[in-house]
Amino acid sequence: MKPGTTRPASGICPYCRQRMLIRHGVRLSPRQADLFDIIERVSQAGGRISIEALVDIFYPAKPTCKAKATIKVTIIHINGMLEQTGVIIKSQRPDGYRLERRVYNAACL
Repeated sequence: MKPGTTRPASGICPYCRQRMLIRHGVRLSPRQADLFDIIERVSQAGGRISIEALVDIFYPAKPTCKAKATIKVTIIHINGMLEQTGVIIKSQRPDGYRLERRVYNAACL
């Protein structure tokens, strides 16, 4: 941001002007929020969602290998932003992804 410019509304990215959505107190891009919402809904129903299903939803025209890598990197970014919250997106092969409560090790606090 250039010196002397005003800070944009908290719901807009100051760099790309994309709207930001709040999930668990964390600002996510629309794509990140959509991915998070799907994983959260499946988790609330007691299930998991496979990476193949996420690829079909978000990147049906992209080569599968690249689409899977994109999903994985996006989830890593989301988890990094969720670091200080009580939730984390976990993957368990071959079942897929789900949102879980973060478990803290008392010895590390």
